[in-house]
Amino acid sequence: MTIGQRIALKRKEQNLSQEALGEVLGVSRQSVYKWESDAALPEIDKFVAMSRLFGVTGTRIIGRNLQLYTFIFQIRIFFRIRFAIYPLI
Repeated sequence: MTIGQRIALKRKEQNLSQEALGEVLGVSRQSVYKWESDAALPEIDKFVAMSRLFGVTGTRIIGRNLQLYTFIFQIRIFFRIRFAIYPLI
C-alpha cells in the first residue's frame, strides 16, 4: 500500500471528503488529490496534522516508505537551499 492509498483510506474512515481534509490542513482539494494519487508528498507538518486527525502515528501513514520519504524530503531541502543561495547555477 502506498502513502497515498493510506491517506485516502484514513480520510474515508473519518468520512471526510478531499475538500474537507484540505480545509482542516490548510491546503487545496487538489493537493489532497495529488497526495492520494502519489503525484506529490505532503510536507512533514501535514503528516503530523493528519496523524493527529486520524488518531494514528505518523509511521502508520508513511508505512515502510519512511526512509524513502526522509530521503526525498532531504533532497527537497537541499535544492531549495542551493537555489536560494545560488539562483543562477
